[in-house]
Amino acid sequence: MLVYTYFIFEVLAFLAALWRWPKMQGTPYKYFVPYLLYVVIYEYGSLQDWFVINHSNLYIANINISIAFFFNSLFLTSLLKTPRFKKAAKIAIILSIPFAAINMAFFQGFWRLDTATILL
Repeated sequence: MLVYTYFIFEVLAFLAALWRWPKMQGTPYKYFVPYLLYVVIYEYGSLQDWFVINHSNLYIANINISIAFFFNSLFLTSLLKTPRFKKAAKIAIILSIPFAAINMAFFQGFWRLDTATILL
């Protein structure tokens, strides 16, 4: 049971955000509840081996890492106040997406953990 403690906290975070969701409308936080639902489904599926293909689920980890990076980056840039810094951050985010796709397609592969993108 102790192994699944992180999952319990993710479910609790989702339920707390769902409870507060009506007050999040009109703010950057409004996308947080759907993202947390995605995280809970991904984690539960990983615990239940829903995504295992050829004894590996690293491909879904690559997808999850890309989605998490994209969501967190857009969320954090929405909180920035300086227009110049905000623009630079958005350009960096947009450029990282094709980098991750090229890395998965031609270098590290889709079926292995995309460590270069994680480091980015």
